[in-house]
Amino acid sequence: MPGIGTKTWNSSISAPPHWPSAPKVFSVTTLLQIESCPRKWALENADYPHVWTKKGYPTRPSIALLKGIIIHRTIELVTQKHLELGCTSLQDPLTVKAMRDLGGFSSVITEAIQYTKRKYTNNPRAEIPLAALTQNMGAMVADVRTKVQALLSQSSYSSSGVAKRMINVEGVTSTSLQLTKGTYSEVPVSDQNNSWKGFIDRVEVSDNQLVLKDFKSGAEQPSDGFQLQVYAWLLYQDINLNPLKRLADRLTIIYPYGQKDVEPLNKNTVIEFDSSIRARTQAAIGEISKAPPSANISFDKCPRCGVRQLCDNYWESMNVAGAQQLPRTNFVDIELVIKNQRGPISWNAKVNKCSNNKVIDKEVVVLSRNSDLPNDQTNSVLRVTGAYLDKEDDEDMFIIMINKSTEVIWRAQNRLGPAQAFDK
Repeated sequence: MPGIGTKTWNSSISAPPHWPSAPKVFSVTTLLQIESCPRKWALENADYPHVWTKKGYPTRPSIALLKGIIIHRTIELVTQKHLELGCTSLQDPLTVKAMRDLGGFSSVITEAIQYTKRKYTNNPRAEIPLAALTQNMGAMVADVRTKVQALLSQSSYSSSGVAKRMINVEGVTSTSLQLTKGTYSEVPVSDQNNSWKGFIDRVEVSDNQLVLKDFKSGAEQPSDGFQLQVYAWLLYQDINLNPLKRLADRLTIIYPYGQKDVEPLNKNTVIEFDSSIRARTQAAIGEISKAPPSANISFDKCPRCGVRQLCDNYWESMNVAGAQQLPRTNFVDIELVIKNQRGPISWNAKVNKCSNNKVIDKEVVVLSRNSDLPNDQTNSVLRVTGAYLDKEDDEDMFIIMINKSTEVIWRAQNRLGPAQAFDK
């Protein structure tokens, strides 16, 4: 049983006052997110001025996401130093000097961790994951170092020309000239209309080959190959970097455990690919233009969605026959009505909806050692995500435990309420 009393992020929140417009610039992530669930993308990208001043709903980063950012940042810092010194390969003696100049792997990774933390400054939902990251700093540094070394050991620079560095002009990363022979890191690419953009982890240019490489810190995903093909399509379209319109000869994904080649585009398939991407983009724009955008309920994906607490369709799905497909675990999403305060850290409540439907319409006890729930909230409706469901052995009473994975939003009078009461 997990401990209770860890601090959670609570919020009283309303649905977005306006649905966001369709994105003007697409990326692989944007397209796939909209195709997966237009409502999720819209909820994530709407404005919530009563929650914070930044755009979108604040993201709650997982440890896996934080680790991925740290790994990519570490690779970027190491590669930048190689480029600065003009290393011709990973076996070049200058790579030893590069690591010495950086202060060693631990120093680089620590800087990457601080960089990652800064990305989530003032994010009210990131406090708990960032605290966990700080608490397990030693293990994180060791794990990141192992994965970075595995990724870098499988990469190489082009045998033609030294590694080259991208420069920054008026805030836009670019090269001063078209891509010539050499190796480039973090290459920004866009189509002719500037309606699609992306960043290629590494581009290797020689007289005979144009190679694109993408580093992945986790397990293989179905979209990995598609992402690299999109980058190849964008580079083909980018008349500034690639005025000769060379097509990539090789596309390689580098994982910590090995490499995988992806089918490159040729002069015929690149035209088909372009038509497909344009059609999918227009379809995605059409979906986001709906008010509200469609919600694609999936009992596999929805329980992991970062904005499910805001999605009425998700909660309504719990009380239908299909909810039998929801995973049966002790961690649940639950909507309940607070009846009264039972004790200093406990409340009596009745369940309206729950991802584990054996407790629907049941009376439950809510426990929260830090008194995360507000006082005097009789008859208030709460949506609680990631709570721990337990049962007294000798009583027909279920217990809902507020824990470190829990988030709470308050609904007043059975409607998502205004920003008041206990916004953090």
